[in-house]
Amino acid sequence: MPEAIKWDTSALDRELNETLHVVVSTWAVRMEAEIKESMVATPTAIGSGGVQRSLPGHPPAIQTAHLENSIQFEVDDDKPVARIGTNLPYGKFLELGVAGGKIIRPIKGKFLRFKGRDGKWVFMREVVQGRILPRPFLRRAMEKSREWIGQAIEAAYQRRRGTDIEVGRATAPNPLSIHTSSGP
Repeated sequence: MPEAIKWDTSALDRELNETLHVVVSTWAVRMEAEIKESMVATPTAIGSGGVQRSLPGHPPAIQTAHLENSIQFEVDDDKPVARIGTNLPYGKFLELGVAGGKIIRPIKGKFLRFKGRDGKWVFMREVVQGRILPRPFLRRAMEKSREWIGQAIEAAYQRRRGTDIEVGRATAPNPLSIHTSSGP
């Protein structure tokens, strides 16, 4: 009976998955720090009421730190997958922007009532919600980390390859096994 060559990759798969899990976990920590740092260092302009506003196209400026403190990540226990973001509803509006043009009308009564910029009460039958230009903080950090994550994954694979089946350098279990069958 001829020899059969069997390639058992379970040990290799497990080792690569563990290595990628470490790389992804490290990436998530770096991403969280990068996002928060970008909010601290963003260029601002003085908006209405003397509040510092971030410039469109730059990460949001820190005003109350609610958004900054809400940035969190989680890493999947079973797969090398990380999720990072915020659970605050306005995080999406800041990241992607708002098209605007939405008409807001009173629910009760005939008029909307709010304080104007001068502090006096304003009464209107309707207002048009303005456009909010994007202030990307997640995508910007992702772009900055794209090269790092690629290099980290490549380095992990190269380290694994260095322990592959090369003669005299096999330090990991050899996934290649040769089975000889003797049969009738």
